[in-house]
Amino acid sequence: MIYLPTILTSGIYYSLLAQNPHINAIRYVRISPTGKYAASCSDNVLCIWSLTEKKVLHTFQESTSNISFGTDELLYKVEMQGKKCVVSQIEVGSGSKKTIFEKENLTNIELSPKANYLAAKLDGYLFVADLRTGQSIEKFRSYPSMASSTDLFFSYDEKYLYQVSNLQVFNRFIVENGQKDWEMNKPLNDKLMIKTICNIREKCFIAGKLSLTDKNAYNAYVFGENKNQLSAWNDNDFEVFKAIFNPATQNEVILASSSNEIGYTVNVDGVIFKFLKTKIATKDFLRDIDLSQDGKYLIVASSSGYGATQQGKKGYAKIEVYEWGSRKKLMEF
Repeated sequence: MIYLPTILTSGIYYSLLAQNPHINAIRYVRISPTGKYAASCSDNVLCIWSLTEKKVLHTFQESTSNISFGTDELLYKVEMQGKKCVVSQIEVGSGSKKTIFEKENLTNIELSPKANYLAAKLDGYLFVADLRTGQSIEKFRSYPSMASSTDLFFSYDEKYLYQVSNLQVFNRFIVENGQKDWEMNKPLNDKLMIKTICNIREKCFIAGKLSLTDKNAYNAYVFGENKNQLSAWNDNDFEVFKAIFNPATQNEVILASSSNEIGYTVNVDGVIFKFLKTKIATKDFLRDIDLSQDGKYLIVASSSGYGATQQGKKGYAKIEVYEWGSRKKLMEF
């Protein structure tokens, strides 16, 4: 059951900014599977919120590299302790924490959306661990990580892992067994720098920046199961840095841009690829977004500026909850 509709449909707008412990930029923000909780982290603060009680439940003064809620409603966090990567499991009600995974010398670390897997680079090769068992999937150790700029992306359903090297070349792997099923070398344009990848069931959504001599063009593409290009879009003002597949509509990808706008695509299944801008954050700088499992509520992390003069002050970092269909802001903290 998703609890957010019963919490937020009263028509009352709640502001919890006075409770926000973040004074530096929020790196990640997440909603739990049931919609009862949210979590946010900056470089030195991890915060767990109760959306039902509208208050901070727990604040941890410690470094956090990434977070995800599991389907078990537990929060999973990644932190670096020197050269050691440590994954902890946190019970959101009590705040109790235990370590479930440790590994040294991991870089370019990515935690999967449901916290079942962790992917990284290790000694020049890919590394993927199943966090439910603590065991690595050995097949990935046969694939070179290729470049220092390697980025890793999991699909929403955790079926696929994407590897982007040199911002242009990417591979797709089946997570469960480590088999490579896509390999595309510079599939779009030599000048395109891929910023994010989002899986749309068996299709692939790619967004990036095309650097030209006199301007920047921001492009997005959808590829089919046979790696054929289905559709494309470009915009000189909308630079996508994160894309989220909406499992509720099954044909929508929500996009966060560096121009502090949130937009979305529709009809991604076919050759029609329509892009619509919807301004949500008009003055703050977007940092991260997440969507509730039923697709009804969007959570947005932003900050009041990039400058160092703003950081370290109360109110610099902000989190907002929107009803996605109406774009109505329901809560901020």
